Amino acid sequence: MALIVVYKVMPQSDQFDRAKQSLANLKPARLEEEPLAFGLKALVMTVQLPETDGAQDSFEENLSKLAGVASFAALRASRSLG
Repeated sequence: MALIVVYKVMPQSDQFDRAKQSLANLKPARLEEEPLAFGLKALVMTVQLPETDGAQDSFEENLSKLAGVASFAALRASRSLG
């Protein structure tokens, strides 16, 4: 089984394109832009992770080190059916 996690990623103010490219390099199942206020945008990313101890923690540690990423939050996590 796998874990499906949806993250909302806030890029650094002047690093939107760099953050988007960094996230795209992770090969997410889905990567979308979400408009916020005053022209700011967040990135919403869906990833599939193995359902093993520490997999999500390890992924989040790597996510926090990506270029252009200011912060992120896990919006949802669920098990895949297949």
